[in-house]
Amino acid sequence: MHEWTVRAAILADLAGIARVAGLSGLGRHETGADPDYVRHLLAHGRLAVAEAATGEMLGYAATIPVGDRTMLTDAFVVPGRQGAGVGGALLDEVLAPGAPRMTFSSQDPRAIAAYSRRGLSATWPLLYLRGNPGKLATPAGWSVEATDPARAALTERQLTGTDRSADYEYWSNRPDGAAFVVRAADDVVAAGCLGGGGDEFGLTHLRCAPEADATGAVVTALTSVRSPALVCLPATHAAVSHLLEAGFAITDFDLFMTTEPAPAPGHGVFSPGLY
Repeated sequence: MHEWTVRAAILADLAGIARVAGLSGLGRHETGADPDYVRHLLAHGRLAVAEAATGEMLGYAATIPVGDRTMLTDAFVVPGRQGAGVGGALLDEVLAPGAPRMTFSSQDPRAIAAYSRRGLSATWPLLYLRGNPGKLATPAGWSVEATDPARAALTERQLTGTDRSADYEYWSNRPDGAAFVVRAADDVVAAGCLGGGGDEFGLTHLRCAPEADATGAVVTALTSVRSPALVCLPATHAAVSHLLEAGFAITDFDLFMTTEPAPAPGHGVFSPGLY
């Protein structure tokens, strides 16, 4: 008999989830310490908590749907209670059986092992690049157009077939959040969102048409972002070398893990939490 239980989270759990996030060394923005982020997960995803018999919050995990896939956004257990089955129970609670599953894992071997045991394979690195967008030049004929989150989400759905309306609404309401579309000549070829608090500020999300110049879309979008800016790209993305030449630095990386391994997509910028 465990000395803890796993259950669906409720709004009253915000303080306990924030405590777990703090003890896990997470920042204040777009983590369990961010009440707006947690509310987004509660409203549009599946959020579970592990609670001791004393009422102490021991951990939390969450997923959101992205098209027909399930994205694991968070999985954290307080130090001192790891290795006792809490994390595994949380994962089993939020990962829907049978559905394609994915996550951006940290480099922690324990996390990679836990996800691997549940059928997710490590496939490609997601690089965190930080730099000064002012050193980039907008390609000739390209431009960025500010728009509302509904139009940006509609554009992405037309380009990719995936509805991210709820996520665009959340991203746009963060500090300095703003949705946009990217034009190449007269054609709208990409949609995305910038913003974020503290060190998380940057180009959060971007998806472009499969036939579009992916580097042009990323560079054009970044030219509308103040410095310093964060952008997360697959290691094989064509824009990585361009950004490194412009002085961007790789500051960290995650591992994309999935039940359906495939080559890294070359069409976008990714949110490590929400995909």
